[in-house]
Amino acid sequence: MLRVDGEPPQNRGWAASLAAAAGRWIDRLGPVLAAAGATVLLLEAVVRLSGIDRPLIARALYLQVTDVPVHRISADPFLHYELAPNARSDGGQHTVTIDAFGARHPTHPKDKPHGVVRILCFGGSTMYGAGVDDGQTIPAALEARLNAAARDAAAPRGFEAWNFGTSAYTLGQAAHLARTKLDELDPDLILVQHHNVGRRPYLGTREWRLVAEPPELAHPDVDFLLEQLPAPRWIAIDLQRDALSHSAAYRALLAAITPLVETRGDWHCDRCDAISAGEARALSREGEGRGVPVVFIAIPADHGVTPDAIFPELPADRFVDLHRPGRKPNFYEVHPPPAMLDEYARILADALRERGLLGARDATGRGSAPTSSRAPRR
Repeated sequence: MLRVDGEPPQNRGWAASLAAAAGRWIDRLGPVLAAAGATVLLLEAVVRLSGIDRPLIARALYLQVTDVPVHRISADPFLHYELAPNARSDGGQHTVTIDAFGARHPTHPKDKPHGVVRILCFGGSTMYGAGVDDGQTIPAALEARLNAAARDAAAPRGFEAWNFGTSAYTLGQAAHLARTKLDELDPDLILVQHHNVGRRPYLGTREWRLVAEPPELAHPDVDFLLEQLPAPRWIAIDLQRDALSHSAAYRALLAAITPLVETRGDWHCDRCDAISAGEARALSREGEGRGVPVVFIAIPADHGVTPDAIFPELPADRFVDLHRPGRKPNFYEVHPPPAMLDEYARILADALRERGLLGARDATGRGSAPTSSRAPRR
C-alpha cells in the first residue's frame, strides 16, 4: 500500500528510525561535548594564569652551545647572536681568536690595501672551522692558496679571506650578516656556505640554558612561533595563526612536543625556508647591484644539492657544490679535519678561478674584473 505522497512505508520507517537514533546520540553526546568544551576552557585558563607556555617555549628553542666564550648576544635581533669582537678561546684542543671586526683570524686591516681582492666568507660551523685552529679553516686555507698562486706567478696582487662563519647559523642568518658588511668592508666577492636548515638558533650555555632570554619571549608574535614551534602542516595556515595568537594552551602543547618532533627528524619548517630564501635573495640582489658577486656554497656533507636549494632563480654560476664522489669518509663530515678543509679550499679556489670571479687580481691574470651576474628580481 502506498501513501498519497507516494513514499513507500518501509522508507518512511527507515527515515524515522534514523532520526530517532540521531536524536539519542545527540542526547548522549551533548553532555560529553559540553564537558570537553569546559575542560578545554579550564585548561586554557590554567595555562594563561600560570604562564607556563612561556617557559615551555623557552625550553623548546634551538640552542648553539659550541665555543660559547667567543660568541655574544647580537644587537641585531635577526641574528640572535654573533662572534664577539676581540674574544679568544684556547682552553680546549684548538684556538679560536676573533678580531676587532667580529671575524675569526687571520685578521686584516679595515682599509683594503691597493691591489688586494677582499673576499668575505659567511656560513655555519663548517665555514667557521669547528674543532680546528684559526689557521686551518676554509677561509684561512683559501687565502693561503690564492696568495701562494699569486706569488708563484709573480703577480703584484694579493687576497684576503675574512671568516665570518658562525656556528649553527642558518642560511638566513649568514646572508643577513653578509648584507650588513657590504658597505662597512668594501668586499670584492662574498661567499656564503649553506648547510643548516630550519629555525634560527639562540645562544646557549654548555648546560643547554639560554645565555639571555630573547625579547621575543615577552610578547611572542605568530611569525616567531611559526618558526620556532612544530605547527602541523596539515592544518591550514590561517587556522594555525589564529590558534597561536589566541590559545596559550595550544602554544604550550606545541612547545612541549618540540623535542619529540625534533628527535624524529621529520620537522619541515616552511616559515624557516622562507626566511632563509628571502635573506639569500636580498643579499644576491644587493651585492650584484654593487658589482660584488655573491656565491653560495654547498658542502660535501649535503651529498650534492642544486642552486634552487638556495632560492629558485639563483644563477648556476653563483653556486659551487664542493661535493665530490669517491673520497675518504671524513671528506663528507660536517666538521672534517684540517686536511679536508684545505681540500675544500682548493676545490673552491679552482671553481672561482674557472668562473672568472677572481678577475684581474687572480694569479693567472685572466679577466679584467670580477664578473657580475645580476640575479632576477622576484
